[in-house]
Amino acid sequence: MVVVTINYRLDIFGFLATPELTKESDTHASGNYGLLDQIAALKWVQNNISVFGGDPSRVTVFGESAGSLDISALMTSPLAKGLFARAIGESGGALTPITAFGPKPLAAGERDGADFVASLGEPSLAELRARPAAELLEAILKVPITYGFGVVDGHVVPEHPAQAFSKGRQNDVPLLVSWNADEGTLFAARVSFSAGAPSYADRVRAQFKDQAEQVLKLYPPGSTPDEHKAAFAALFGDEIIGYGGWAWAERAAATGRPAVYRYYFIRRPPGAPLSSIGPLTAPGVYHSAELYYVFNTLGVRDWPWETDDRHLADAMSSYWANFAKTGDPNGLGLPQWSAYKPNGGGQVMELGKEIGMRGELHRDRYEFFDALYGKLTSQ
Repeated sequence: MVVVTINYRLDIFGFLATPELTKESDTHASGNYGLLDQIAALKWVQNNISVFGGDPSRVTVFGESAGSLDISALMTSPLAKGLFARAIGESGGALTPITAFGPKPLAAGERDGADFVASLGEPSLAELRARPAAELLEAILKVPITYGFGVVDGHVVPEHPAQAFSKGRQNDVPLLVSWNADEGTLFAARVSFSAGAPSYADRVRAQFKDQAEQVLKLYPPGSTPDEHKAAFAALFGDEIIGYGGWAWAERAAATGRPAVYRYYFIRRPPGAPLSSIGPLTAPGVYHSAELYYVFNTLGVRDWPWETDDRHLADAMSSYWANFAKTGDPNGLGLPQWSAYKPNGGGQVMELGKEIGMRGELHRDRYEFFDALYGKLTSQ
């Protein structure tokens, strides 16, 4: 295998949309420059990878977190059609209407961009381009824009990914996708449920209003601050990470022809700090915890790895490699991984101390968000 990693533009440099940028574009679009960078890299791979021993007909795109959301967007982009043969998404899918975790309408992106340009004194595009990058970055940190993952511009992203997958208009390739058991703990780390702060139930009622009681049944609050925070983390993790992956798997399995393989990662690395920025960790089986196992790079951390961890890393790296080579993760000596079936009929590969297929967990939670987000997306 040949692994290619890329850089792409971020924040204001990768996802700024403005009416002026749209007007000057031959495609009447702006705001998806980061995705265009990724597509340019895929074209480079098609043209050059054979020189490095790679096969341009067997390219797998894969990413985690923001990278996973990007992969789901690339699967709906006509500009990426034919540039990859299979896809892997870990912990993220751009199938939610939440601005930070899915593309926004072009008009909304242009309004946000215009407000930012106005905060700088209405410079022209030429004047903006002449300013130092550091100056623009400092300015955007003062007037932040929630970019999410591009805009629905009719060119790079022709329609919202939720709609594209529902209608079967995605680039139809084999897919391996899912998330970790405790995705929300990293994102909930700064939320306090101490005395004086809004309670968990109050936060839920403020956000979900007439549907709050249903949410509280799906994510019960418990009786202590720690239990409140755990419930909030589970809810928040499903809102922004779990549901996107679930909808991606569900729709691709329902409308696509190639197989979809879904997993559920449940192993917390032993010795990982309870909460840390470097390395990035959080309570439970946190967001990104699976990466050490996917790449079989346990040795990059001086943690007390156990035999179970080494076994899991061997298995996961083999599954991922097999999938990249053939579109099927199965191989000699590995527990059998069955393709996922939609509409409640599918099983999921559980990856932990034990490795094997099991029934789908928490489908009622994702069906709740499916109904909620479906209304928002249609609007």
